[in-house]
Amino acid sequence: MTVKEYLYKALDAKKRIDIKQQVLEELRTKAERITIEIKERVQSQCANDILASVVAEIVDTEKEWAKQIKEYQEILKRYTAEIEQLEDTRYVAVLKHKYIDAMNWPDIAKEMNYSVSHALKIHEHALQAFNKKIKVDSK
Repeated sequence: MTVKEYLYKALDAKKRIDIKQQVLEELRTKAERITIEIKERVQSQCANDILASVVAEIVDTEKEWAKQIKEYQEILKRYTAEIEQLEDTRYVAVLKHKYIDAMNWPDIAKEMNYSVSHALKIHEHALQAFNKKIKVDSK
């Protein structure tokens, strides 16, 4: 595994959380629609069963979402601690901005008061330093 692949795990975890949140929102909307349908019509056992099924799915999805958030927080904590082991503060800043804060290169460069090309060079050196310090290839 490359250093970038290792560090991108945090961003991938965040994306999975965002997707799960979207699924939850869709399930809640579906449950609201079913509830409205039940109120507008004479209640039927079928509609109640569908609502119960959706509510159960919401509960299960919320549990999965909470687990993903906990795992993400653990990854961020570990990555932050690993990144902060680097001696060069520029390396720490560029890696945190890219892999913890999920910033794009123009924003990173602006934040660090560098050109994008210079920020990318610092990033390249930071990845090398990180790999030497943390030994990502062995993980």
